[in-house]
Amino acid sequence: MILYPELSETLVVVTGGGRGIGAGIAALAATNGAEVRVLDLDCDFADESYASLPLSERCRIEFIRCDVSNRADVDHTAERLAREGTRLSLWVNNAGIVQTAGLSEIDVEMFHQILDVNLLGAIFGSRAAAALMRPHRAGSIINISSMTAQRPLPGRLLYGSSKAALGHATRSIAKELAPDHITVNAIAPVSTETALLNAAYPDEGSRRRRMDAIPLGRFCQPRDIANMALYIGCPRASFITGQLIMIDGGASL
Repeated sequence: MILYPELSETLVVVTGGGRGIGAGIAALAATNGAEVRVLDLDCDFADESYASLPLSERCRIEFIRCDVSNRADVDHTAERLAREGTRLSLWVNNAGIVQTAGLSEIDVEMFHQILDVNLLGAIFGSRAAAALMRPHRAGSIINISSMTAQRPLPGRLLYGSSKAALGHATRSIAKELAPDHITVNAIAPVSTETALLNAAYPDEGSRRRRMDAIPLGRFCQPRDIANMALYIGCPRASFITGQLIMIDGGASL
């Protein structure tokens, strides 16, 4: 079903879209007629994530290898997208990494690994998106944050800090790009049903304890995030900018 016709025949970019949340956003964009470019370092598993899509929708999705933490790589990809000639309507900075470590276990290498992808990657992506959107004086950038930015979890000091910093970056970039009519928002989901969740909570007991902390009684689904991303990425939401939108089933109440 076409829910967001404004995206039809426009370009939507999703970083880290090979699977999980990013794949959910990319698939829904393709279903709504967008030309989708998925930027990921490892696209080998992507076919599996999109196997359920009809061929007519899968054909709208192209996978591009890109290291979002490398500014030159992101800029080169943006130049390639500009040559395609399709107007960029939505860029989703979804790529991210998680490492579990307590205060005494953190080292400089771990710090840079997480901040380079989760924060710098989103900044480089936003920079590239803005350059493509400014000539049209329209467009939307969405950063995928986490409820952990607001409510710390054990072992997620660096991850949560990177997502908290992403919230400030979202507001700062939103203010800078507002004169160009480009909106910038962040979405912060609670634990989402992906491979990462299964790795974090491998047994039924730990899954149940985590789920019990969510008042609506279930984990977030990639589709929940995709629907919000496409809604605030459409012109119908063009007066919403600089916001952190919680998709958490009431967990932050």
